[in-house]
Amino acid sequence: MTKKNISLFVILALLTRGYCFRGAWLTELAVSFLPYWLVGLVAFSAFLTLRTLFEAWRQNAYSLILFFFALRSWALTFNVYGEFTNFYDVEIHRGTIREQAEEFLVKNLNEQPWLKVYYANIYYENDNYEIIKRSIEKTDPDVVALVEFSDDHEAKLKDYFQRKYPYTSATSRSKIHAGNIIFSKYPIVNELEKDDQNETPRRYNYVKIESEIPLYIYLVHTSAPVSSFLFLNRNIQLEAFTTDFKRQKIDRPLLSNVLVLWDFNLSPWSDYYFLFTQELWKDMKNIFKWKKSVFTRSFKGQKILNSHIDHGFINNWLEIEDLTVSDLIGSDHNQITFKIVEPKMHD
Repeated sequence: MTKKNISLFVILALLTRGYCFRGAWLTELAVSFLPYWLVGLVAFSAFLTLRTLFEAWRQNAYSLILFFFALRSWALTFNVYGEFTNFYDVEIHRGTIREQAEEFLVKNLNEQPWLKVYYANIYYENDNYEIIKRSIEKTDPDVVALVEFSDDHEAKLKDYFQRKYPYTSATSRSKIHAGNIIFSKYPIVNELEKDDQNETPRRYNYVKIESEIPLYIYLVHTSAPVSSFLFLNRNIQLEAFTTDFKRQKIDRPLLSNVLVLWDFNLSPWSDYYFLFTQELWKDMKNIFKWKKSVFTRSFKGQKILNSHIDHGFINNWLEIEDLTVSDLIGSDHNQITFKIVEPKMHD
């Protein structure tokens, strides 16, 4: 076997190993960019196929080995393609999830939306204060949920938010003084003040919006796994949140309306995604997958190395409309707006 063929085998072995044996820090980072794997695998598989045909034409004995390389590469390619499309295609809002929910609660939906929500990780060093303000003004939401809201944002945007959104709930747990904050046109009840069972610092807000129809909102931000330490830290935070969520669910009234907005720092192709969201999936759905390829985060605000790490979960019996994903200048995340449609009970 030539050195070139050995190198092809090594590349294929590394790709297979990285795809099949996930869970470690580096492979977790790699799988966050699964769509790029797909593009690379298609190119690599095509190259192997052409190389196989060329060697077969030359009647080279290595062509049989290359043939098996090509088959394995195409098999891996189709596995990656299936995993990528499965997240976006399975149980989308007009599918099974809604049908099951309607059986016990929803007969049809009112035509008028009930609540408009704006969500974004605005990036703690983003000093485009006027752009942030105009992007919110343009959509005129009822609720604004911001991640990485810094002291500078507070100083520059305080007057605007006090004028437009009189109700606020904030949590600041980061060493860089950048936390989560929820602004609302409706009164807010901080549900965490009632929760005395967990004294450890939390990476999330948990509030009740007292609109015409009450809505419980979680705003979560877990650590970015940019190092092995932060990778483990993120997983600890995810486990703590899911434990809290399960306990708080018992304390809420039955069939409460719940919205979870989450800078997960976790892609839907990660094994950890299903591990930490299985409690939510029992009666909720990920609304940010309704538009294919909603890549919510890009590398340092540049449109390269995009990934899907922001997620929104809502009850199965609720629907959303006018989901919009757009750039937010100065941030490495997109801004997302949507309207929650009010459920109409059985007569």
